[in-house]
Amino acid sequence: MKRFVPMMLLLAACAPSEDKFEAENIAITCQKTFECTSEEDIAAAQEMGFWIFGADAAECETILTEAMTEYEDTAASDLVYNKQNAKECLAALEAMSCEDMTSGTPSECEGVYSEE
Repeated sequence: MKRFVPMMLLLAACAPSEDKFEAENIAITCQKTFECTSEEDIAAAQEMGFWIFGADAAECETILTEAMTEYEDTAASDLVYNKQNAKECLAALEAMSCEDMTSGTPSECEGVYSEE
């Protein structure tokens, strides 16, 4: 068992903190949004007033980060953050293809926040 303790600590250390998870989630979302949306579709959405992501991925990150500050921190709610599920969620988000993006959030992300 003593041999596994350092490995378990290393695995726990690799799991993101809640703040890091949120930042990485936003970064991946913005990157994929601009990677997977054609310029024509962006322009059409802007004309209709539906495009909320800004001009590029960097601006998107700023917009979504500012929007997230309006939400309650889980420490002030009944939600519990699960680091291991967060790590799996980020990996699943990163692995998503543009086609996968139309299917919504990966199932690996369902348990990042839970009520306990």
